[in-house]
Amino acid sequence: MRYFTQMTITLILLFATTIGVVRLLTLDTAYSDSLRDFLTSDSDCGAQSCFMGIVPDVTTIDEIHRIMRNQSLIIDYDITDIEMQFHHVDFEWSGDQPSFLQQSGFIRMNNTTVNWIEIAPDVTLGEIIATFGEPDHISGNDLNLIMRYIDAGFHLRFQPDCDNFFASRSIIYYDTLPTSLADESLSLEAAFRLSCQPRFP
Repeated sequence: MRYFTQMTITLILLFATTIGVVRLLTLDTAYSDSLRDFLTSDSDCGAQSCFMGIVPDVTTIDEIHRIMRNQSLIIDYDITDIEMQFHHVDFEWSGDQPSFLQQSGFIRMNNTTVNWIEIAPDVTLGEIIATFGEPDHISGNDLNLIMRYIDAGFHLRFQPDCDNFFASRSIIYYDTLPTSLADESLSLEAAFRLSCQPRFP
């Protein structure tokens, strides 16, 4: 039974990998360039993580107001106070954003500065890997995976699609890189096994 289970997982991984490779090879160059340009447009802002001029642990709530009002990609935003210590900033795209961005964005703040920014582009894990290569660091558990692109300044957090791993959708976060990534990075295969092996007896 154990041998059968291992073979099943291997075959599923091979299938998912094959689909992913095909998707990577057929990814439109212009689309990939658009994705890269948008997600890393602020990579030269002098901070390790930066998006639309917003820098985690640096940008203040007053600066958020200024950035939101002057950003052509944003049509509206709303700041909600949570227990007088945290702020949630929800923002709506104006229609001038890339086609892969339809869902509203979100910023989490403490009482002084931004904690993180999150966006939910309609792109697959395969498209991210085709554009940025394999992640610099992968961690997680059987429910969620975290894949960090350190130089690009963001990480993915998602629950894998075990039927087609490279078709998984994720939330993209811009935050401050942990002081040290204590956990040894997983390989893509190990990440798949960690998340999807519990589905099998």
